[in-house]
Amino acid sequence: MLALAWLVLSLQTGLNHHLFPLATAGIPTALHGIFGTPPLRNRAALAGAAAGFAVVWVTWLIFVAIDETPTATIFHGQPGGAFGEAVMLSVLGALGGYLWNRSR
Repeated sequence: MLALAWLVLSLQTGLNHHLFPLATAGIPTALHGIFGTPPLRNRAALAGAAAGFAVVWVTWLIFVAIDETPTATIFHGQPGGAFGEAVMLSVLGALGGYLWNRSR
């Protein structure tokens, strides 16, 4: 749902919604257990983090395929541009979701 929202909002507004890669990559593991279920086991948590990361990159490939790749970055002149930002934020999101799940 977050990846779809990122795609639709970016296409409609022409803006890059910077935090969507972070949230999309982290949600599969970070939100597990919010309704009182126990944390995921290690392999399941790793799989959830990998799945969230993969969803970000499938969404990015859709942007590339339709020639609507986001270009705006949080900081002007940021190395790697929007692609580098998405890489960094998706890695942080997946890692953060995994660590949050493991800490409970």
